[in-house]
Order: sequence, then C-alpha cells, then structure tokens
Amino acid sequence: MVNITLTPEGHALRERAAKVPQAMAEAIGRSEEARTSLQREIIRLRDLLNATALD
Repeated sequence: MVNITLTPEGHALRERAAKVPQAMAEAIGRSEEARTSLQREIIRLRDLLNATALD
C-alpha cells in the first residue's frame, strides 16, 4: 500500500479551490435556478458545437 498526502502548499490550495464555486455563483449574480438553466444552455451549445466540428 502506498499512502499519498498533500504538502502544506497542497492543503492551502485545496482550501482556496473550495471557495471557487461560491465565488463564481456570486459573480454571476443570478438565482440558483437561473444558474442551472444557464449551465444547461452552455452544455447544449458545447454539444452542438462538438457535433458540428465532427461533421
């Protein structure tokens, strides 16, 4: 068995990264429902662009 642990820098980065989703939600400035709808539209657009690029 191999044990892998984070360095102190890795722990600090994990703490900073944990704040990213909330910061993004606040920056967008929309309700959770609106953010979910936006996310679905972005995914739909991505999928359409990928499908077009493959043709």
